[in-house]
Amino acid sequence: MGINWEDVPFIGDRMIEIKAQTLQENLQEVLATRFGVANGRVSRLINSIHQPQKLEVIFRRSLKAKSLDAIVEMLQKAKPPAKRKSEK
Repeated sequence: MGINWEDVPFIGDRMIEIKAQTLQENLQEVLATRFGVANGRVSRLINSIHQPQKLEVIFRRSLKAKSLDAIVEMLQKAKPPAKRKSEK
């Protein structure tokens, strides 16, 4: 049996972080190609999501989405809730 590197402290965290960053970049590239988007708001929404599983779903759906608004709606549903000032 091999080692599941994602379960190893630090290494696994870093692997998940890199995967999320890669998916964020790929999603931005798809949106730029399909819709000509270089929108700061959309980029901030994409970069607020750090779960690779959510980003993979959005990425795949973005390949066939009919509009940028549909993708923005997916991003808004997937982003984590805003932290309250008292939660600092």
